[in-house]
Amino acid sequence: MSQAELFTISDLAREFDVTLRTIRFYEEQGLIEPQRDGRQRLFTRRDRGRLKLILRGKRIGLSLAEIREIIDMYQLAETRPASRRSCWTCCWRGAASWKRSGATSTRCWMRSLRWKIIAAT
Repeated sequence: MSQAELFTISDLAREFDVTLRTIRFYEEQGLIEPQRDGRQRLFTRRDRGRLKLILRGKRIGLSLAEIREIIDMYQLAETRPASRRSCWTCCWRGAASWKRSGATSTRCWMRSLRWKIIAAT
């Protein structure tokens, strides 16, 4: 992987207008897993994409546990690239509408969404 495809924590903090501590927190939670070069964290495009999705999820009101489940569901679809985009679309539209509706049963919604994604792949 070339250096051009790697981002430092400062690069991502600037790009997404978040603190370094925020990114480190998501790393501690296991939501992103940067490479290390000595003490420096190096983030791949995949890590950058995950951070973008984490921040999008937080913006619509999802908890980190809910965001983690969506990321896990996406990984189910990663083996079939053609289904990847439809998986994300399904996840985020569903999450946004679920939060807007004021629904309280996260587990039920996640289970339903998981089966839809599995069926789509």
